[in-house]
Amino acid sequence: MQALQTEKVRIFAMATGRRALTYFRAVVSLVESNLYEPAGAVLRVLLELVLVLHVVNDSPEQLDVLAKQSLGENRKALKGLKTVSLDSRPEWLTDDSIEKVLSELTMEQSGFNAHYWADKSGNMETYNTMYRRLNAFSHASLVALDAYLPVNAKAEIIGVRGDVGRESGPQFLVSASSILLGILQIAAGEDIDPIRREKFTAMAAEQVSLQEQIALESDSLTVSPLS
Repeated sequence: MQALQTEKVRIFAMATGRRALTYFRAVVSLVESNLYEPAGAVLRVLLELVLVLHVVNDSPEQLDVLAKQSLGENRKALKGLKTVSLDSRPEWLTDDSIEKVLSELTMEQSGFNAHYWADKSGNMETYNTMYRRLNAFSHASLVALDAYLPVNAKAEIIGVRGDVGRESGPQFLVSASSILLGILQIAAGEDIDPIRREKFTAMAAEQVSLQEQIALESDSLTVSPLS
Protein backbone atom coordinates (compact mmCIF):
# COMPACT_ATOMS: atom_id res chain seq x y z
CA MET A 1 0.00 0.00 0.00
CA GLN A 2 1.43 3.36 -1.06
CA ALA A 3 2.12 6.04 1.53
CA LEU A 4 -0.56 8.68 1.95
CA GLN A 5 0.33 11.42 -0.53
CA THR A 6 -1.34 14.51 0.87
CA GLU A 7 -2.26 15.90 4.24
CA LYS A 8 -5.88 16.01 3.13
CA VAL A 9 -5.89 12.29 2.44
CA ARG A 10 -4.04 11.59 5.69
CA ILE A 11 -6.74 13.40 7.66
CA PHE A 12 -9.41 11.51 5.72
CA ALA A 13 -7.71 8.19 6.49
CA MET A 14 -7.40 8.96 10.20
CA ALA A 15 -11.06 10.01 10.41
CA THR A 16 -12.10 6.89 8.51
CA GLY A 17 -10.06 4.78 10.92
CA ARG A 18 -11.83 6.33 13.89
CA ARG A 19 -15.24 5.80 12.28
CA ALA A 20 -14.34 2.22 11.39
CA LEU A 21 -13.43 1.51 15.00
CA THR A 22 -16.90 2.69 16.05
CA TYR A 23 -18.59 0.41 13.51
CA PHE A 24 -16.37 -2.50 14.48
CA ARG A 25 -17.41 -2.11 18.12
CA ALA A 26 -21.03 -2.00 16.98
CA VAL A 27 -20.67 -5.31 15.12
CA VAL A 28 -19.09 -6.96 18.16
CA SER A 29 -21.76 -5.60 20.49
CA LEU A 30 -24.61 -6.74 18.24
CA VAL A 31 -23.20 -10.25 17.80
CA GLU A 32 -22.67 -10.56 21.55
CA SER A 33 -26.34 -9.58 21.97
CA ASN A 34 -27.42 -12.25 19.44
CA LEU A 35 -28.55 -9.53 17.03
CA TYR A 36 -26.99 -11.05 13.95
CA GLU A 37 -28.92 -9.37 11.14
CA PRO A 38 -28.30 -5.84 12.49
CA ALA A 39 -24.63 -6.83 12.82
CA GLY A 40 -24.63 -7.71 9.13
CA ALA A 41 -26.10 -4.33 8.23
CA VAL A 42 -23.39 -2.53 10.19
CA LEU A 43 -20.70 -4.75 8.68
CA ARG A 44 -21.86 -3.60 5.25
CA VAL A 45 -20.93 -0.01 6.14
CA LEU A 46 -17.56 -1.16 7.45
CA LEU A 47 -16.94 -2.87 4.11
CA GLU A 48 -17.80 0.33 2.24
CA LEU A 49 -15.30 2.25 4.36
CA VAL A 50 -12.40 -0.01 3.46
CA LEU A 51 -13.29 -0.02 -0.26
CA VAL A 52 -13.27 3.78 -0.38
CA LEU A 53 -10.12 4.10 1.71
CA HIS A 54 -8.18 1.69 -0.51
CA VAL A 55 -9.03 3.75 -3.59
CA VAL A 56 -8.36 7.17 -2.03
CA ASN A 57 -5.07 5.97 -0.53
CA ASP A 58 -3.85 4.71 -3.92
CA SER A 59 -5.29 7.64 -5.90
CA PRO A 60 -5.75 10.78 -3.77
CA GLU A 61 -7.62 12.54 -6.60
CA GLN A 62 -10.48 10.08 -5.99
CA LEU A 63 -11.28 12.05 -2.85
CA ASP A 64 -12.81 14.63 -5.18
CA VAL A 65 -15.09 11.93 -6.58
CA LEU A 66 -16.21 11.04 -3.07
CA ALA A 67 -16.90 14.72 -2.39
CA LYS A 68 -19.03 14.96 -5.56
CA GLN A 69 -20.96 11.85 -4.55
CA SER A 70 -21.61 13.46 -1.17
CA LEU A 71 -22.96 16.55 -2.92
CA GLY A 72 -25.15 14.24 -4.95
CA GLU A 73 -26.59 12.86 -1.72
CA ASN A 74 -27.28 16.43 -0.62
CA ARG A 75 -29.04 17.12 -3.91
CA LYS A 76 -31.34 14.13 -3.49
CA ALA A 77 -32.11 15.15 0.08
CA LEU A 78 -32.94 18.71 -0.93
CA LYS A 79 -35.19 17.59 -3.77
CA GLY A 80 -36.97 15.37 -1.26
CA LEU A 81 -37.45 18.29 1.11
CA LYS A 82 -39.23 20.22 -1.63
CA THR A 83 -41.98 17.60 -1.58
CA VAL A 84 -42.57 18.13 2.14
CA SER A 85 -45.51 20.42 2.92
CA LEU A 86 -44.67 23.92 4.12
CA ASP A 87 -46.53 23.25 7.36
CA SER A 88 -44.06 20.46 8.17
CA ARG A 89 -40.93 22.58 7.56
CA PRO A 90 -39.26 25.24 9.69
CA GLU A 91 -40.11 28.75 8.48
CA TRP A 92 -36.65 29.39 7.03
CA LEU A 93 -36.79 26.26 4.83
CA THR A 94 -38.69 27.76 1.92
CA ASP A 95 -38.80 26.57 -1.68
CA ASP A 96 -36.65 29.56 -2.65
CA SER A 97 -33.95 28.69 -0.11
CA ILE A 98 -33.89 25.09 -1.31
CA GLU A 99 -33.71 26.16 -4.96
CA LYS A 100 -30.83 28.49 -4.16
CA VAL A 101 -28.75 25.61 -2.81
CA LEU A 102 -29.84 23.27 -5.60
CA SER A 103 -28.72 25.79 -8.21
CA GLU A 104 -25.17 25.45 -6.89
CA LEU A 105 -25.17 21.68 -7.41
CA THR A 106 -24.56 20.35 -10.92
CA MET A 107 -26.65 17.59 -12.46
CA GLU A 108 -23.58 15.38 -12.99
CA GLN A 109 -23.24 14.73 -9.27
CA SER A 110 -24.66 11.42 -8.07
CA GLY A 111 -24.97 9.81 -4.66
CA PHE A 112 -22.66 7.30 -3.02
CA ASN A 113 -21.96 4.38 -5.36
CA ALA A 114 -20.52 1.26 -3.70
CA HIS A 115 -20.14 -0.44 -7.10
CA TYR A 116 -17.83 2.37 -8.21
CA TRP A 117 -15.52 2.00 -5.22
CA ALA A 118 -15.48 -1.78 -5.42
CA ASP A 119 -14.52 -1.58 -9.10
CA LYS A 120 -11.83 1.05 -8.57
CA SER A 121 -10.32 -0.91 -5.67
CA GLY A 122 -10.28 -4.17 -7.64
CA ASN A 123 -12.75 -5.83 -5.28
CA MET A 124 -15.67 -6.65 -7.55
CA GLU A 125 -15.61 -10.26 -6.39
CA THR A 126 -16.14 -9.08 -2.81
CA TYR A 127 -18.89 -6.75 -4.03
CA ASN A 128 -20.70 -9.51 -5.90
CA THR A 129 -20.50 -11.93 -2.97
CA MET A 130 -20.07 -10.51 0.52
CA TYR A 131 -21.52 -7.06 -0.14
CA ARG A 132 -24.60 -8.36 -1.94
CA ARG A 133 -25.19 -10.87 0.83
CA LEU A 134 -25.03 -8.11 3.45
CA ASN A 135 -27.54 -6.06 1.44
CA ALA A 136 -30.26 -8.45 2.56
CA PHE A 137 -29.72 -7.32 6.15
CA SER A 138 -30.08 -3.65 5.21
CA HIS A 139 -33.42 -3.70 3.38
CA ALA A 140 -37.00 -4.79 4.09
CA SER A 141 -36.95 -7.38 1.32
CA LEU A 142 -38.71 -10.73 1.17
CA VAL A 143 -35.34 -12.41 0.64
CA ALA A 144 -34.40 -11.53 4.22
CA LEU A 145 -37.57 -13.19 5.52
CA ASP A 146 -36.75 -16.57 3.99
CA ALA A 147 -34.42 -17.44 6.84
CA TYR A 148 -37.22 -16.82 9.34
CA LEU A 149 -39.56 -19.31 7.70
CA PRO A 150 -38.30 -22.93 7.72
CA VAL A 151 -40.15 -25.32 5.44
CA ASN A 152 -40.61 -29.08 5.30
CA ALA A 153 -40.05 -31.45 2.38
CA LYS A 154 -43.35 -30.28 0.89
CA ALA A 155 -42.21 -26.65 0.95
CA GLU A 156 -44.75 -25.91 3.69
CA ILE A 157 -43.85 -23.32 6.31
CA ILE A 158 -43.49 -25.13 9.65
CA GLY A 159 -42.83 -22.23 11.98
CA VAL A 160 -40.92 -19.03 12.54
CA ARG A 161 -37.31 -19.00 13.64
CA GLY A 162 -36.02 -16.63 16.28
CA ASP A 163 -32.31 -17.37 16.01
CA VAL A 164 -31.79 -16.22 12.44
CA GLY A 165 -28.19 -15.56 11.49
CA ARG A 166 -26.61 -17.31 14.46
CA GLU A 167 -24.37 -19.31 12.17
CA SER A 168 -23.08 -16.04 10.64
CA GLY A 169 -21.95 -14.56 13.96
CA PRO A 170 -18.37 -15.92 13.94
CA GLN A 171 -17.86 -14.94 10.30
CA PHE A 172 -19.14 -11.43 10.96
CA LEU A 173 -16.68 -10.99 13.82
CA VAL A 174 -13.72 -12.25 11.82
CA SER A 175 -14.66 -10.18 8.77
CA ALA A 176 -15.12 -7.05 10.87
CA SER A 177 -11.76 -7.46 12.58
CA SER A 178 -10.05 -8.17 9.25
CA ILE A 179 -11.55 -5.05 7.67
CA LEU A 180 -10.64 -2.91 10.67
CA LEU A 181 -7.08 -4.22 10.58
CA GLY A 182 -6.77 -3.26 6.91
CA ILE A 183 -8.14 0.22 7.56
CA LEU A 184 -5.80 0.84 10.49
CA GLN A 185 -2.81 -0.28 8.44
CA ILE A 186 -3.67 2.29 5.78
CA ALA A 187 -4.42 5.03 8.31
CA ALA A 188 -1.10 4.44 10.08
CA GLY A 189 0.79 4.93 6.82
CA GLU A 190 4.56 5.26 7.13
CA ASP A 191 4.29 6.34 10.76
CA ILE A 192 3.93 2.76 11.89
CA ASP A 193 7.12 1.35 13.38
CA PRO A 194 8.65 -1.90 12.00
CA ILE A 195 7.72 -3.97 15.06
CA ARG A 196 4.09 -2.91 14.92
CA ARG A 197 4.05 -3.45 11.16
CA GLU A 198 5.18 -7.04 11.73
CA LYS A 199 2.39 -7.48 14.27
CA PHE A 200 -0.15 -6.15 11.75
CA THR A 201 1.14 -8.60 9.15
CA ALA A 202 0.95 -11.50 11.60
CA MET A 203 -2.58 -10.56 12.64
CA ALA A 204 -3.64 -10.31 9.01
CA ALA A 205 -2.37 -13.84 8.41
CA GLU A 206 -4.29 -15.05 11.46
CA GLN A 207 -7.46 -13.44 10.11
CA VAL A 208 -7.11 -15.30 6.81
CA SER A 209 -6.57 -18.56 8.67
CA LEU A 210 -9.63 -17.94 10.86
CA GLN A 211 -11.81 -17.18 7.86
CA GLU A 212 -10.75 -20.42 6.20
CA GLN A 213 -11.46 -22.41 9.37
CA ILE A 214 -14.88 -20.82 9.80
CA ALA A 215 -15.74 -21.55 6.16
CA LEU A 216 -14.90 -25.22 6.70
CA GLU A 217 -16.85 -25.41 9.95
CA SER A 218 -19.85 -23.65 8.42
CA ASP A 219 -20.17 -26.39 5.82
CA SER A 220 -20.97 -28.90 8.55
CA LEU A 221 -22.89 -26.58 10.86
CA THR A 222 -26.54 -27.45 11.48
CA VAL A 223 -29.04 -25.15 13.09
CA SER A 224 -32.36 -26.11 14.65
CA PRO A 225 -35.24 -24.86 12.45
CA LEU A 226 -37.07 -23.38 15.41
CA SER A 227 -35.79 -21.42 18.39
